[in-house]
Amino acid sequence: MPLRGLPAYVAVGVLAALAQTAFLLYFSAPLAESLHDKLATAEEEEETAYWAMSLAAALYGAAAGVIFGLVAERIEPATAAFLFFIGYSALPTLKWLPTPHGVSYLEPVWWREAVYGLFLLYNMAAVLSSFILIRRGVLRAAVAVVALAAGFFLFPGFTLPEKYASVVPELKALQGLALASWALFWAVMAVGGRLVMPIRRVQRGASP
Repeated sequence: MPLRGLPAYVAVGVLAALAQTAFLLYFSAPLAESLHDKLATAEEEEETAYWAMSLAAALYGAAAGVIFGLVAERIEPATAAFLFFIGYSALPTLKWLPTPHGVSYLEPVWWREAVYGLFLLYNMAAVLSSFILIRRGVLRAAVAVVALAAGFFLFPGFTLPEKYASVVPELKALQGLALASWALFWAVMAVGGRLVMPIRRVQRGASP
């Protein structure tokens, strides 16, 4: 019996998250470990728990699948995936360099987490409000793009210590890999969501 409704989107989300995790482990992890050693951070080596990483990925993939499913019921899955990719993945990844374990910005953690969280909330509000309040497709997209661009430039950035200036190219490489991993994640969500939709539509059409 095929999965239907939100359980199907949860399954798609788990698959997307596991695919993203595999991508990061294969491409990003070696570079991150090399940077960690190059910067000689005074931290104890930690054993990688792949089962924990997979479990965490499955959990956030399931949560993303639920949210994605609710949005994809109202618009095409490909459109929903594109909006999530831009607002929740591409813009945050491009705004702040993703740093490996042991590399930290000058700003305190609480400040960075608060700014990051508010940035994600702002992006979601910008996209959803434009789709709820505006009916014309072109105008809706234009307003969303302007709002997202404004947030990208208005929210503050984070400052890397000067000693990390020599590894900025490597950090930018990590940034590119992170962006590629999110593109993979949302591509799987878009394709999986589209495959789920015909089942849902047939089910609706069969109901009295």
